[in-house]
Amino acid sequence: MQCTHRIGAYAVQKKIEENPRILLTNTKGGFFYWQEDPASRYQGFFVRENGVMLKTIAGLRLGVRMAVKRVTNKFSSFEIERQGGVREMFFLDPDSNSLVWQANEAITLSVLLDGKEIFDNSEMGRFYEMSAEEGCVVIEFVKREDGLLGRRFFLAIAGLGGSTVKKEWRQEQYAWDRARNDPPFDRYVFHALDLQGKKFVFSVAEEKDIAIASARRVYDTAETIKKSLDATAEWFAHKHDRPIGDDEIRVAYLAAKHSLHHMEVKDEWKNSEGLYAGIPWFAQFWLRDFAISSDQLVISVAHAIYTRYLDQWIMRGTIHGHEAPGTIIYADTEGLFFRCAERLMRMGALQGEELRKTKELLVSFLANDVPSRMRNGLVHNGPKETWMDTEYQGSGRAGARIEIQALTLAMFRFAGQLTGDKTYFLKEAELLRAVRSALWDGAMLADGAGDATQRPNIFLAYRFYPDLLLRHEWEKAFESALDEVWLPWGGIASIAKTHPFFCGTDRGCDDRNRSYHHGNAWFFVNNYAALALFEVNTEKFQPFIDALLGASTNDILWEGALGHHSEVSSAEQYVPRGCLAQSWSAASYCDAIDRVVQSKTPHTF
Repeated sequence: MQCTHRIGAYAVQKKIEENPRILLTNTKGGFFYWQEDPASRYQGFFVRENGVMLKTIAGLRLGVRMAVKRVTNKFSSFEIERQGGVREMFFLDPDSNSLVWQANEAITLSVLLDGKEIFDNSEMGRFYEMSAEEGCVVIEFVKREDGLLGRRFFLAIAGLGGSTVKKEWRQEQYAWDRARNDPPFDRYVFHALDLQGKKFVFSVAEEKDIAIASARRVYDTAETIKKSLDATAEWFAHKHDRPIGDDEIRVAYLAAKHSLHHMEVKDEWKNSEGLYAGIPWFAQFWLRDFAISSDQLVISVAHAIYTRYLDQWIMRGTIHGHEAPGTIIYADTEGLFFRCAERLMRMGALQGEELRKTKELLVSFLANDVPSRMRNGLVHNGPKETWMDTEYQGSGRAGARIEIQALTLAMFRFAGQLTGDKTYFLKEAELLRAVRSALWDGAMLADGAGDATQRPNIFLAYRFYPDLLLRHEWEKAFESALDEVWLPWGGIASIAKTHPFFCGTDRGCDDRNRSYHHGNAWFFVNNYAALALFEVNTEKFQPFIDALLGASTNDILWEGALGHHSEVSSAEQYVPRGCLAQSWSAASYCDAIDRVVQSKTPHTF
């Protein structure tokens, strides 16, 4: 089929394989993840209610199957053109949990439901009741299990046309989940009814009156909403356009920027609540993912989210890297927090009382917490406390890890700049000497003290603290690393390919989590590797830069969720896996493209 991306004045198209994946989001944290033949229980219409992610609609399917000829991603909506001339359009209302479906002619649309919290795989105790109220079909979902009343919501459907009640359970098979070795691989969903018409609105709320009111409002104003969404997308393209000669790179850049922008979740007063790490299953707020992505956020958004974390740290006396506090300890949380603060200060967005509070936290952290983590002059972390937070046969990266040292060095420097106290610069120099002595042998930069295993974290270390090595030393370090972690399709393996723990297939081998940090290529690492190689020696590393950013461009436009950037790929061959819309993947791609575009060096990727 033909796939087209169209935003503002730009469009690219290409023939792609069947069954593409398309993702739309609203400002409330909801999303619609569509595929002609659903392959995952994570596909469908999801809404965020009171901080809880709920699945509502499992699928909307035509009564008569017609092959897809063309898919068009307009960023604010997407269109499906089928054999026989039938055209469908989907878009989300930004201000309510409402999905709009339209067609150019009246057809039958089957409505399949799967009411549940996103990670609830229980099939027991699901009840649906249907009624007609105020011109809408209203479906109440209730979860009852062990005599207890659980999750409840209402789906209101507005539209002109007929309907046929079905009330049938049907089993869905999920090939994507099976390929990921992520059971269950099948699930019964509820075929509620068939609709006949050209336009329907599906609105979800925990209160019936709100669901009905939303459905009626969105149905009546759908064209106005669509025009506003189109105008916003065109403005977005104009604002973020870059002078990029290659049309595919230009559209991929805008797509990545747009994807990241729409990972922001706003509350009912339009204030930023946070940034999703990824969609579908990382639709959660993680400080690490926000901080790494923050350079590409609108400065007011980055500031708003940063100050939320700042207030949480002050109130709790500690900072959590995840929105479910107290569950996991992360060694990089504070370093990334202060890295974000440094940029906000440099941009003039962090001043006055907020800057004073930040300085106090930084001084306290360096005085009290960092010394407790020091062993033999280096900062140590426990197992699974870095971004590589899985473990295989004891390989949880406990010890003194390269990117943690880089973040700590950056904190000492920032503290010196904030306070004017030269003691911090002396501590920076002392730690720098210790890191170079323990981890750098003149040709290879180790992943950790006593662990010469080559992993891609040296590219993150360069990102966080480029003064760790001199330019010619970085060049040697990158050469040594690429010899062991380079993947011919244009990726960086998460561990040396010769390591006994290496697993080349996502969620394959003897342990389904083994490949995650022992093989899989992470696109945010790929993009930052391309950026590091570009800055250290563009001419020498040009083939690697081209391959890395070329693979990312292809992933954004043609292979994963169209217009979004995947979390990971298998190592042995490019296969998009993980969350197919990942914030730090999108942000790092834009970081890399911004830097390359600013240079006068020719680029061909």
